[in-house]
Amino acid sequence: MMEESYDFFKYFEEYIKYEKSVDTEWTASAYKNECALNGRIFTGELNQLEVICVKFKSFYNSLFFSLSNYDKHNEFAQFLNFWINYQLKANKSFSTTVDSFYNKVKDISFRFDIQNKLKGKIYDINVEQFTNMKFLYDLYSNYSSIKRINDFSISENNCLEYSQKCVKTYEDAIQKCPDDTTIFCKALKVFKGKYDGINKKEALKNCKVQELLPLPEYKAPTVDRRTSQEGELSSMEQSDQTEHPSTPYFSYVIGFTGSFIGIFFTLLILYK
Repeated sequence: MMEESYDFFKYFEEYIKYEKSVDTEWTASAYKNECALNGRIFTGELNQLEVICVKFKSFYNSLFFSLSNYDKHNEFAQFLNFWINYQLKANKSFSTTVDSFYNKVKDISFRFDIQNKLKGKIYDINVEQFTNMKFLYDLYSNYSSIKRINDFSISENNCLEYSQKCVKTYEDAIQKCPDDTTIFCKALKVFKGKYDGINKKEALKNCKVQELLPLPEYKAPTVDRRTSQEGELSSMEQSDQTEHPSTPYFSYVIGFTGSFIGIFFTLLILYK
C-alpha cells in the first residue's frame, strides 16, 4: 500500500482562512438548492449530511475560484479530500462512504465541478493514513493559532495553551517514528521546523510567554526492569531444570541402590 503524501499541509494557513469563511458563506441559497440528497425535494431544511454537502461545495468554490491559487489546485484537492473524510468520519451515524457521497453530490448538482478538478481525487482514506493526517491537521491548527495571535495582535494572547496542545499531539504522533524514513515522519519533521522557527522571543512579542514548550523527541517503549529480571530468572531456572532434570530423583535412586546392596551382602554372610 502506497503511503499518502502530506505535502499539501504546506498551504495550511490558506485552508484555515477559507475554512473559516465557509462557516459564514455556506448558507447561500445557490449551494443549498442542490443538496437535497436521496432524491427528496428541497423544503428549506437540511439534514446533517446535506449541510456537509452545502459546506463542501462552498469550500470547493473558495479554494478553486481564485486565479492566484491556480498552481495549488492539486494540493487543494488533497486537502478537500481530507476535509470531507474528516466530516463524514466524525459522525458515526453516517453510513455513506466518501466515494458514494461525492457521486451523489455530482449527480444532483450538474454545475458542481464541471471542470473535473476533483475527478479521481475524492475517495475514502484508509484509517492509518487518515490518523496521520488528523495528527498534522491538529498540529497545524494550533500552530496557526499561535501565529494569528502574534501576526494580528489580537486580545487572546495565551500562546501557551496552543503550545501545550502541540506538544501533546506531537508526543502521540512521534511514537510512530522510531526513525525518519516514512513520509509521515518526514512531514512531522517539517512541522517541527516551522514550530521551532517561531519559538523566538521576537516572534512571540504578543504572547504571554517568551518561548514555547519544546516538542518532544521519540522515546522507545520501556519495559519494567523488575518484570524483566523476574522473567530472566524464571528462564534460567527452566534452563537449569532442562540440563539437570531431577537432581532429587537421582539422589533417591542412588540411596535406594546402596541400601539394597548392603542388605544383600548381610543376608549372604548370615546364610553362610
